[in-house]
Amino acid sequence: MKKKHIIRIVVFAVVSVLAISFLNSFLSVPRAKDVIGIYAFHKEPEDSIDVALVGPSETYTSFYSPLAYEQFGFTSYALAVGGMRGVCYPSAIREMEATQDPQVYVLELYGFIYKDQYEEASIRAWVDSLPDSENRDQTIRETVPPEKRRDYEDKYRKYHGNWINRRDCMNAFLDKMRISRQGYSITKNFATETAAMPPDGQTMNYAISEDGMKYLKETLAFLQEQGIENVLFVRTPEQVQYKENDSVDEAVRMIRDAGYDYLDMYGLQEEIGIDPQKDFYNPFHCNIYGAEKITAYLGQYLTEHYEIDTSHTEEVAAEWEHCASCNEEIIGMLKERIEKGQKRYCFAQRDFL
Repeated sequence: MKKKHIIRIVVFAVVSVLAISFLNSFLSVPRAKDVIGIYAFHKEPEDSIDVALVGPSETYTSFYSPLAYEQFGFTSYALAVGGMRGVCYPSAIREMEATQDPQVYVLELYGFIYKDQYEEASIRAWVDSLPDSENRDQTIRETVPPEKRRDYEDKYRKYHGNWINRRDCMNAFLDKMRISRQGYSITKNFATETAAMPPDGQTMNYAISEDGMKYLKETLAFLQEQGIENVLFVRTPEQVQYKENDSVDEAVRMIRDAGYDYLDMYGLQEEIGIDPQKDFYNPFHCNIYGAEKITAYLGQYLTEHYEIDTSHTEEVAAEWEHCASCNEEIIGMLKERIEKGQKRYCFAQRDFL
């Protein structure tokens, strides 16, 4: 075989591998918001995050990290996806610990109330937003039934049909490129909707499910095995009215018996200053008015109850000062849209700036 034929074959093979790799990444978008939020986390400088937050969407809608930095000086990031189950919390902590050494973890209790801890869409929202790594492989082994693991291990098998959602895929790709050029996300992992919904009188049961209790125990054991000491479990304010049972009290006892803390912000909404008529865009998620108040309250609680060293390198300080400098513009824009009735879901930088 002539040398030039060999070169052509090699070039073709390399181009094919690169094309398949690109398509796999381009199409693997379970939910654009989740993919972008986790992608941006991996752009943060190593050992630069002071406070790590883990949980479902209640986590990234209620706490705005650049605002917390402006008010209290600590950096933070929410490793959170919509509907995140408690079974995924150890995986999220491992992902955080791979590049960061946070001084405090804040874990949302809501992840343990889901009766179905293996709901596929929510598991995929987390697993398929992770980069290929040992942690991703381990998470698949921990959370996915054996007969379904192959579809998780080869994401293209699941998402090759995402051409019909190519607009979402293209937007996610462009968002990633913008974050890569900038080096970080200005809004970190934050999402909101520019709407204010008055209470609708909805009532639901709030109980830690049997599976949820099992995985809460496993999460507590994992935290202890890893030697992680400063952990605050929280319950975020919501508009919906809950009927509760003894499982919540049992879960709180377990948390405290393990040596960790619990803050029930749902029961402190009046103290926080939450206005149920104005501070939520649906029964489960606060808007920017609510997020401002929760960020201020939780930020103050963290600084009063934990010794957080807020000294940072010049590079990290410059990044976060830039993010904080955009707070007034971003928060003002979100409030203006709410007041004008311009309802829109915002999660990418292009939605805010």
